[in-house]
Amino acid sequence: MFVLLCQFRGDWLWRGALVAVVGVVGGGLAGCVARPIHANMTDDVAAGVLKECFEPGMSPEAAVVVLDQLKIEPRRRRWYAATDEHGPVLLGRVTEPGGYWPGSEDSIVEFIDVSLVFDKKLNGEAAGASESAGVLREVRMRRGGIRYFQGDPVVQPAGADGQPRLMGRVGRFPLEPPPPRDPVVETRLVEP
Repeated sequence: MFVLLCQFRGDWLWRGALVAVVGVVGGGLAGCVARPIHANMTDDVAAGVLKECFEPGMSPEAAVVVLDQLKIEPRRRRWYAATDEHGPVLLGRVTEPGGYWPGSEDSIVEFIDVSLVFDKKLNGEAAGASESAGVLREVRMRRGGIRYFQGDPVVQPAGADGQPRLMGRVGRFPLEPPPPRDPVVETRLVEP
């Protein structure tokens, strides 16, 4: 209808405005790139994406490239040192498409922690966690979230690793939950 109005009036100003609006909206939508994995996916769909992208035997550098392709931000990644039970672990946190912003004062904001467990390098004991990582052994994942009630985060009882399962600051939302103490405890094996 707007186009017909422009044709009948012959007003180039209206046409220019229409082109500008369409250009801004189209450009904005083109800038929104779909994320290959996000926390709104079911566990099975997210695990399928991880199985498709990661292969046992990958180097740490190749795994970081895959995390970049999955659009898991570098600020949401963390290296953990090797323990007696497992080698070095690279944790990547996957958020909902909008991040940690609750939709209302009473809502749950979900995330998925992706744990990439690497073998230990024999000569890398004195190095940092990323330098002592060998090849990728397994991929694990754990779903988490923060529940907000009347705008305040609700803190749940501690999990098996001794850290609260859902955590936020007392005050108002949002606050990114802290990373787990042990990135392998209470996780689901995705790729052996």
